Amino acid sequence: MVCDILQLRVGRCKYCVTDDSPFLFCNEPVRADGSSYCAEHHAVCHAGFGRDVGLIESMIYGMDASVTRAKNERPNSVPVDEQIRGRS
Repeated sequence: MVCDILQLRVGRCKYCVTDDSPFLFCNEPVRADGSSYCAEHHAVCHAGFGRDVGLIESMIYGMDASVTRAKNERPNSVPVDEQIRGRS
């Protein structure tokens, strides 16, 4: 039931099922909650929601997430809540 972008209609799953041209989309009926995806592809896209961020980062970067996070943090950064309190 896949289709190309020109055949894709409102209320149909917009999950791209191909990695290269021609791009084809799932085209199954979407979930009733307003998602752009069918139930199966909604689950695929939201699989990491609510999971341990460190675990997900380590899967993405292939290393200890704390090392990756430390390299990307600015030294001496002040948390946002402290910045807000400091303005009052």
